[in-house]
Amino acid sequence: MTKVLEAASWEGRIFSGGWRTGAGGAIEVLDKATDEVLAVVGSAAPDDVRRAGETATRAQRVWSLTPGKEKARILRRAAALFEERTEEITEWILRETGGIRPKAAFEINYAIDRLNATSALCTQPYGELVAPTDPDQMSIAQRVPIKSHASRRISVLNFSLANTTRR
Repeated sequence: MTKVLEAASWEGRIFSGGWRTGAGGAIEVLDKATDEVLAVVGSAAPDDVRRAGETATRAQRVWSLTPGKEKARILRRAAALFEERTEEITEWILRETGGIRPKAAFEINYAIDRLNATSALCTQPYGELVAPTDPDQMSIAQRVPIKSHASRRISVLNFSLANTTRR
């Protein structure tokens, strides 16, 4: 089975529409308990962050056109992958954040629950009829996202898995 985090594909890189070298160079991520190098990751410069926001905005437009059933399927698959790979993800959380096993288990289970709950929302109505002021008119309220989450949210690092699945 392929690991969730195969270093060969991302080592020393950032993800922005694909894995690539960031203009900020590379940095070492250390195990909080041993100071052992866990990985070398890419570092983004301001232009990288701007491009990532633009990429996320374009991706959000495509995602918004994806049928609800397909969105739900993708989110349920992500939840299933977290369940299948719990041990590997747990080890990364423990080593990267310095957390303890119960904290990692809570974070992973929270992420799985959020993904499954969100998948259920994908096939729900996203608007409602509103009482009109004129009986000859129909008034509809519809919630439409106007920005990608990536352009307005950076996850808190000590609870990053759970936080990124909340939005």
